Amino acid sequence: MLEVMNVAAGYPGPRGAVLANLNLTLRPGAFICVIGRNGAGKSTLLRTISGLQKPLG
Repeated sequence: MLEVMNVAAGYPGPRGAVLANLNLTLRPGAFICVIGRNGAGKSTLLRTISGLQKPLG
């Protein structure tokens, strides 16, 4: 199981947090889809929960 609690993700500087107060629980075998407009933070979310990018908070 992957659980994310109260995470802020984004970039330092003027852009700041793209995602704030994120809570997410993924259970083994679950299939999810992340959708949203360009610049909404989809890639930032995936990079942060996979550990490729440090969370802001």
